[in-house]
Amino acid sequence: VPRDQFVVAGQAWQMCRQGHFDPQNCGIFEWRGWWFIWGNIIRELLAFNKIELLPWDYLPACMTHPMEDPLPEGPELAFYDGIAALTLAGDLAFPELRAAYEKDVRLQAPPEILSE
Repeated sequence: VPRDQFVVAGQAWQMCRQGHFDPQNCGIFEWRGWWFIWGNIIRELLAFNKIELLPWDYLPACMTHPMEDPLPEGPELAFYDGIAALTLAGDLAFPELRAAYEKDVRLQAPPEILSE
């Protein structure tokens, strides 16, 4: 898909954070909002680390349960912003994406993935 025809998760996150886009416009089927965007950021980070998840798969350590839509505050929000920026940088940020995955157990895929 041409880059100008699709909004990737990091871009959607930044657009919503800047107030340029409604997070409820991001999603698939009944799954929409901040939690969906964040989930896709994590899915992108995992894909860079050779782990592919489906839209309905989630990691309880770093992704909210589907349909919960809290926007974190303080240091947690800064963490989310940083991961979003790394995924948006793509291959240029691969060493940082890999390091984030290896250092933060919340970002690592457990042996069992939950699906809704």
